[in-house]
Amino acid sequence: MKKRLITSSLLVFVLSSCNFGKIDETNKETGYEVFKDLTIENGINIKGTNSADPSTKSIIYPFGKVDGAKTIWTLAEWGSKKDLVDATPNNTKDGITYSETGKNISFKKENNTIEVTMEVIASDEYDAPRKDGEDWPHLLMEQKIDTNNKIENAGEMNFTLDVKLLRNEIKMEDFEFDPNMHTAQFSIYFSVGNINPESESYGDYFWFGLPVYDYRYPDGIEEYSAQDLGKEDATNKFIYKPASKEVFKGNVNNKEWIKINLDILPYIKKAIQTAKGRGYLKGSNTPDLAIGSSNIGWEVQGTFDCSIKYKNLSLTYIPKE
Repeated sequence: MKKRLITSSLLVFVLSSCNFGKIDETNKETGYEVFKDLTIENGINIKGTNSADPSTKSIIYPFGKVDGAKTIWTLAEWGSKKDLVDATPNNTKDGITYSETGKNISFKKENNTIEVTMEVIASDEYDAPRKDGEDWPHLLMEQKIDTNNKIENAGEMNFTLDVKLLRNEIKMEDFEFDPNMHTAQFSIYFSVGNINPESESYGDYFWFGLPVYDYRYPDGIEEYSAQDLGKEDATNKFIYKPASKEVFKGNVNNKEWIKINLDILPYIKKAIQTAKGRGYLKGSNTPDLAIGSSNIGWEVQGTFDCSIKYKNLSLTYIPKE
């Protein structure tokens, strides 16, 4: 039986938060890094557990506070019982660690390389196996992105990430596990939207994702394209993910470092064509589209205890010659 991929984009990235606004005209001639503050020197906004209230509740500074710095990163914990708003840092083997019931996140710096470890302990989150329509815990690092990365003007969009699965334990009985409803998945998402204020569909967008891990697919994740559904605050926007075999070589389940080094531009263009063919992005054309935000992390729709570490996150935009 083909399993329905349970997925949901985050309310922090709906139109009120997506960065589909004024185009930044800087760095148009040469390649540049799309992400900002990859060394996490400016701290992280902690948003809490309620996606209906995405305001910042506190800021953490794993590597010390920089006076006057603008905080770029956000940590979302939608659907969790407790949040990291009041968490205090501790030194652990994984680096500077912030912990609360149901989750841990750690940051380690070595020679200007940042390694992030993200753990969700869903056995502390769920009192019973999740039912259809119920929310689920998230643990996501997110940031808005300047929209000077127009898809039409790109020659390449080179994404890199090293990732290692540390833990993937199911905490449900076999008879309780429903693959149409339960999984733990770790992904990277980009919102790709209409930044042309003269367009009738200004602000419309879709989700482009890169799969890393899904409990239900031990031998690799299938290509996926569908509407964002599954819970009350789902965005109802189109989602496209290529198959994991297109994204990286090897098997994450071996718990060894996996390297992603991929020009995502052809896949974004395929996603645009697929979305328009399904009736999405009406009134939007490729010259209108750019990436406006990104997130990386866990969505855990079942009772799983899971942990991943990653490093060398990057997206290099290279304009057409």
